[in-house]
Amino acid sequence: MERQIEELLRLLNKGVEHLPESVNVIVQQYALRKYVDAGFEFLIAAVSITVAIVFVVKWYKKPVIASGTFKGDRPDEWMVVVSMITGVIGFVSLIFSFGDLARAVSPVYSLINSLR
Repeated sequence: MERQIEELLRLLNKGVEHLPESVNVIVQQYALRKYVDAGFEFLIAAVSITVAIVFVVKWYKKPVIASGTFKGDRPDEWMVVVSMITGVIGFVSLIFSFGDLARAVSPVYSLINSLR
């Protein structure tokens, strides 16, 4: 098994055009899976960031409390907390999607690193 892995790594180092057809299919499936993962993560990031922006805008449009103990504050601070959490989740998802996209663009190099 170790010898087969070494041979596969040697073939992968030479490039995709020198690979047998079955290994080429494996590399293509790996790249396709990474593209799909990147797409879903980008979709999650887009939705999360949009929700964060909508909550911040809605919170900011609320009127300031004019009197009482909380004078000068805005009501519904939970909207700010939700927008911050979804913004962070969106940003992290965006970073993960860029990482998967980078792995999909160079599948041979990524596959070699994952086999080691």
